[in-house]
Formats: sequence, structure tokens, C-alpha cells
Amino acid sequence: MAVVRKHGKPDLFITFTCNPRHPDILENLLPGQQPKDRPDIVARVFKGQVEELLDDLKLKQIFGKPAALVYTIEFQQRGLPHLHLLLTLDRASKLSTNDLIDKAVQAELPKREAAALRQTVLTCLIHSPCGHTNPHAACMQNGRCSKHYPKSYSDHTIWPEGDLHPRYRRRRATDECPWLSEAYTAAGKPCVVDSASVVPFNAYLTSKYGSHINVECCNSVKACKYLFKYVYKGHDKGKAHAAYTSAPNDATTVRDEIAEYEDCRVVGQVKHAGTYSASICPAASLR
Repeated sequence: MAVVRKHGKPDLFITFTCNPRHPDILENLLPGQQPKDRPDIVARVFKGQVEELLDDLKLKQIFGKPAALVYTIEFQQRGLPHLHLLLTLDRASKLSTNDLIDKAVQAELPKREAAALRQTVLTCLIHSPCGHTNPHAACMQNGRCSKHYPKSYSDHTIWPEGDLHPRYRRRRATDECPWLSEAYTAAGKPCVVDSASVVPFNAYLTSKYGSHINVECCNSVKACKYLFKYVYKGHDKGKAHAAYTSAPNDATTVRDEIAEYEDCRVVGQVKHAGTYSASICPAASLR
């Protein structure tokens, strides 16, 4: 919050999830091993990617001159490292127009000529069809997608006043733009995905890292609250208890309510499952 007070609201919210099928990981596995068997390799490759990403943002300044950035890293329960990063741009580099937003963030399928980028988007950056296509999807709550997919179509990027994120350009597939849709399979059923199901991304970062990198423009302190909840929320909790059980109608059964609410850690393959590394980088000393 001190960074926000000094530099203003953040401009970009970047989420980077390690791809367990990345070539640098697969090439270093022993015969018969899966990425989940070598969390040390997964974490090591991801650490190198994070350092390279910070170099892209600080030194190469792919989005413009940065004023500050803050990031946290956590490990998901399945063991994959996961980064959340807030980037605040210098006043002269602000994404102040819709054209600048379109250059930084895309929410459509890439053209077929960019085969590698298109494949990464289809593999890592598609919200799996839900709703009528797949009513039993994990994101469905009370008959609606909790992530608000599919998104509305739009021929142009607009930013309604008061919204946390802009409504990115998401054109419909037409005869003039046939690349904007692709055959897909959801829950074993064939379907078609288009711009309405694309998670916003940056073409350069997605091409370079071949992973899920969600890039969103943001304009609210809510983004800071979302990021820092990962610092303070603590570890996930679960409970496993083995006990003697008496007959169902046994009146002598005594409940131990304290034991029922024991605080237990989740035991996973990663020794450290917390959040670490918050980095503030003033413009005067980006290194």
C-alpha cells in the first residue's frame, strides 16, 4: 500500500503459472519420471523463468518504463509454482489509450501463421468451455460461471468507468477472420472455442515462455488486496483422524470437539508451501 501511495494505482496484473510440460523440465527427467516426481527441477526452471521475466520488465521494459513492481510466489497444492505480479508504469509509459492497451494485451486467438503462439494459447490460455456446453465444469456455481466466461464480444477495446479491467477486443469469427475460432474438446465433447473463451495475454511473453501468463490491465487498489492476501492467508488446512467408532445407537459415545477442530498441515511434495519474495524496484535503481 505504501507503493500505491507513492506511485499510484498499478497498471498491469500478471499471473504466471509454471508449465510442467516445458521442454527444460522434460529434458531433465530420468526415464519413467513425471514432472510431479521432481519438484526440485520444476522449481529451479520456474525460478530461472521468473528472473528472466523480471529482466524483461525492468531492463527491456517491454511495457514501458516501470516505476515499481511487487510480486509474490506460492506453490499450488498440485505443486506448481505460481507468480502474481503488479507492475506500476512511469507516468510517460501509462497505457492511456485503447490502442496502447491492444498492443500490451490480447484476448483473441492468434493468426494461424503464428503456429507456436496459437498452440500455446489453445493449450494454456483457454477457459475450458462451461455453461450449456459443460454444465458440470469446476467453475460453474449456481448455474453460472464464477469466472464470468464466456466474455462478451467487442470489436474494440473499451474501459467503462468504474470497472476494474477493460473490456478487451474480442471479435466474432467471420469469413474475413476465420482464425478467431478453433475446434476444441470439453468434457469429452467436441465444441468450438473463440475469443469469448480466451484468457487475456501478451503475445511476446506467451511466445517466449510457452506457459500460462495472464496479463490484465487494472485500475484499482483491489488488485493489491488480491495479491497480498497470498502473503497473509497462511497455509491451507486439512484434517485426517483415525479413531474407534462405536455402534450408531451407543449412548456412551463422547464427542471430542477439540480434536475435531485440530489444525493440521497439508502434506505435499513441496517442503515450503508459503509465499516469499516481495520486491519493490524504484525507477532510479531497477537492478
